[in-house]
Amino acid sequence: MLNLDNFPPLKRTVDDLLTSDTEFYAFWGNNKIVALVEIKNDSECTDIQSLVVHPKYFRQGLGIQLISFILDSPDSEIFTVETGLENKPAIRLYEKLGFQEVEQWKTTSGVKIVKFKKNKHNKK
Repeated sequence: MLNLDNFPPLKRTVDDLLTSDTEFYAFWGNNKIVALVEIKNDSECTDIQSLVVHPKYFRQGLGIQLISFILDSPDSEIFTVETGLENKPAIRLYEKLGFQEVEQWKTTSGVKIVKFKKNKHNKK
């Protein structure tokens, strides 16, 4: 968990999502989105832009199912994702799925970020 009060992906409106140039895949529960993954992809790389799961649905496997679905995509050879260095659950998830850390940096707001990469042929 990043414990940020102002986390931009959670502040987006439905209109923001509908006009985005990214793709979204979600799980629904009780007529609401309970988990969502956002990607931007081309034939070479799929970048996982965000993965969010409603706290009531934590630890039910929704995040791993969404990321696994994206990894099964036939379009890309390389997958990338960034998350906060303090977001230990996300880091464990990506490492469990075979992502390797490739870079770390600090944002202008002071949040430490880690970037992961996975080659499609590097199954785990």
